[in-house]
Amino acid sequence: EKQYYKSNMRATSGITYTIEVSHPDYKTVTAQAEVPEGIAIQAIDTSTIVDNGYEVYRLDITFEDPIGTNYYDVKLHYATVSPIYDEQGNIIAYAPMVTPVYYYPANENLLNGNAGTAFSDDFFEGQSFQLNLNVDKYYFENSFFGDTTTQSFPGILLIELRTISEDYFLYEQSLNKYFVAEGDPFAQPVQVTTNIDGGLGIFAGYGVSTDTFTIKN
Repeated sequence: EKQYYKSNMRATSGITYTIEVSHPDYKTVTAQAEVPEGIAIQAIDTSTIVDNGYEVYRLDITFEDPIGTNYYDVKLHYATVSPIYDEQGNIIAYAPMVTPVYYYPANENLLNGNAGTAFSDDFFEGQSFQLNLNVDKYYFENSFFGDTTTQSFPGILLIELRTISEDYFLYEQSLNKYFVAEGDPFAQPVQVTTNIDGGLGIFAGYGVSTDTFTIKN
C-alpha cells in the first residue's frame, strides 16, 4: 500500500535541500535538489483567435529570461463554482470548483524533445520572451456560471509560471517520452530520469509566479 507524507516546511529559493529516507528492511536512499528563483510575469494579454477553423483563447505571457540556462513549466487552473442540489433538483448552494486547463503552445519549436509542458530557454536565452498558449474555449463555455435567471458567477483563470530545476525538466522530458513510447512495439525503450541515490524517482524544486484574470460567460 502506498504511503504519502507531507511536510509543513516552506522551501526557499537558492538553497540546496537534501532528503534521506530510511527503512529497516531497505537500503537508505538520498537525493538533493535546489529550488530556483521564480521569474515574474511581466504581462498577460488575452484574445480570441481562429486556429484550424476553431475559435480558441490566446494567452500571451511575457517574462524576462535571466542570463544562463533556465527551464520553465506553465500550469493553468480554472476556478468557478458548482451547484449543489436538493432531492427535488433545486439549487441550494454553490461550491468552489478548481480544474486544470490543458493548452498547446503556438511558439514554434518550443517543446521539441517531447518534454510535456516543460521547456528550456534554448531559443530565447537572456531575452524578453512572449509565450503564446492556445486554450480551447470549451473549458470556459461548458463551465457552470450559476443560474442565469438569478445569479451569474465569473470564472477565474490562474496562471502559474514555474522556473524549474534541471532535474525536474529532465524527468518531465523522459516521462513524456516514456508515455509516447508506451504500447508501441517499434519504439526504443525509454529510461525515466531519476536523481534518487539508491532508488528511483525524482526530488526537485521550482520557483513560481502567478497571475489571474476573470473570464465572464
